[in-house]
Amino acid sequence: MNYYNYVLTKELELDLAQLKSSCGLMRQLVLDTWSKNTDPATVKITNSLITQLFKNYNIFMYSYPEFYQLYSEIKNLFREQCGNNDPYYCQAWLNYYHTDEYVNWHQHNLSMNCGYHGFFCVDAEPSKTTYQLPDRAEFDIIGKNNLLVLSENQGDSHRTWPWHLPEPRITIAFDIVPATRINPSDRLNHWIPI
Repeated sequence: MNYYNYVLTKELELDLAQLKSSCGLMRQLVLDTWSKNTDPATVKITNSLITQLFKNYNIFMYSYPEFYQLYSEIKNLFREQCGNNDPYYCQAWLNYYHTDEYVNWHQHNLSMNCGYHGFFCVDAEPSKTTYQLPDRAEFDIIGKNNLLVLSENQGDSHRTWPWHLPEPRITIAFDIVPATRINPSDRLNHWIPI
């Protein structure tokens, strides 16, 4: 489905039980390894520690079950939409929200005006993500498990809303940017080709 010719969604058929288990393992690894390496800018927009740590790893560099299948689906959808064979790179991270956690209004600055961003719903029902386009039009993407969301980044802002269930809300978010935006000498470089 296409929203405002800006956000594209696609329902997938991944093994969500396996993916949810892999996300739990990944969450623990991230917390055990990088819990003190939060990103100050991200701390301002979310109270979720796992999201604050997004710059420390790329979920697709870990071989937990179903991560590669999701990466392949993102790559295929992106290449269909991108329309060229230029080199692009992807970073992806885990969003794991507990009761009352959410992400406030934000933009993905690295991919602004030249890249894409999106997310995949692992266990996100019922929830929504609200987009605000540069012309101030707003619309909601309803969180549906096994839903892949991809958007070209032309300056939108978006947010999630407070989670109210006892089980966590789990999504995998990602940015896709041209190779020219990646600093290859960055010691924390975790971008992979897509």
